[in-house]
Amino acid sequence: MPIHTAIRRSMFHATIRAGSWLRLIFAPQRRRSPLYRSSALDDLLFGQPINIPVRLIREFFAKRNPSQPGVTVVLVNYNTGNLLRHVIPAVRKNSPPSTQILVLDNASTDGTWEWLKRLPFKIKLVRLPVNIGHGRALDLGIAMARTELVVTLDADAFPINGDWLSQLESLLQGGNLSAVGAWGRRDRLHPALSMHRRSTILSLNLSFHNFEPYKDRATEPVFGVNCFDTGELISRELGSRRVRLLPVRTHSNGWGEEIGDIAYHHRGMTGYDAADPAEREVILRQRLESWESAVDEFLSS
Repeated sequence: MPIHTAIRRSMFHATIRAGSWLRLIFAPQRRRSPLYRSSALDDLLFGQPINIPVRLIREFFAKRNPSQPGVTVVLVNYNTGNLLRHVIPAVRKNSPPSTQILVLDNASTDGTWEWLKRLPFKIKLVRLPVNIGHGRALDLGIAMARTELVVTLDADAFPINGDWLSQLESLLQGGNLSAVGAWGRRDRLHPALSMHRRSTILSLNLSFHNFEPYKDRATEPVFGVNCFDTGELISRELGSRRVRLLPVRTHSNGWGEEIGDIAYHHRGMTGYDAADPAEREVILRQRLESWESAVDEFLSS
């Protein structure tokens, strides 16, 4: 590891320890609040100094009014080049020419960044110096968008027809909704595929970042109760009347799911944890094989 990297990491962890110590001494009853509904002081006290530059960058871009028509599709990449080589061309092929594709790279190390720069069509690229997490990167992508309508798309999901964006927009505008997208567990809007009004996300200070308000309180995490996954708080804040959830059906391969007739999502391709390395290898190989099969099925024409 280069010496400057080691020094930077040491300073980062020292800041986390110092902030936690100060909170325990001077503010032991202070509670976590969602990102953008808390302060930079909270970021320091709860060991999240990475939030501070994210706040500043988001605030800078959020001041710009959306000046362009169409839709921006936001993708976050961290070492997912084997997926994006199928996903990004599918987005470009199945979207109107005015559609902007924005990829935020979370400091990938697999050569994806170099591949993205060589694409034969235009996309917008943002290289982040460190991995800030999927949710925070989505926050920045929405703030950076120059269109009012923004779509989030996971690196392991792709559109399966040329009308996918018009279908999403028709549902959003026709129902006067704030968001529309894939159904997720606990009846939440899943960011694997979702369309949002940029102004709503920014004006309500909503974040896609996962939220664990009791992380420091030795409380058993229960998703949907005291622990919220990526994008889950957005569903809760907007409410069911302002969000349309698209039906999801399991694909015959057992790993993927079809989101309405709009997109395909392959669960777990961007990460899988197993105690046994051999088990992990087998599972990942099976998922990759079924992913390639789905690509052939939906994108071969």
